[in-house]
Amino acid sequence: MNISLIAHAFIYDQQGRALILRRSKENDVLPLIWDIPGGSCESGEDPQAAAIRETLEETSLNIKDLQLFSFTSNIDTEKNTQFLRLIFLAKHPGGYVRLNPAEHETFTWVDPANPDQSPLVDYLPKLLQDFLKR
Repeated sequence: MNISLIAHAFIYDQQGRALILRRSKENDVLPLIWDIPGGSCESGEDPQAAAIRETLEETSLNIKDLQLFSFTSNIDTEKNTQFLRLIFLAKHPGGYVRLNPAEHETFTWVDPANPDQSPLVDYLPKLLQDFLKR
């Protein structure tokens, strides 16, 4: 079985809202689903560096001072792959979100207690609840 390492950034602002992005309809992975910035680690890449790189590529935000927040793991039997996802917590560094339109079509800041957007990726509701408990 293959293992794929994915790094994400859970970015929050001064009001405690979380940044979520809706994937573009042309995206070949989970189109039109709300998610947080992130993606696959490159060969030999540190997961924290991958979360920073992916966030910059997807949102133009230059995050720093990340802390490991959570992880998920799931097995895709069709792809014969276990996906291990590391989620890092980061404060909004200021500045404007500018999306890469090839990957995402819109973004919003949500109240973790009431994220009115749907559909969310399967791990995001638990992350939002865990963020409220921290």
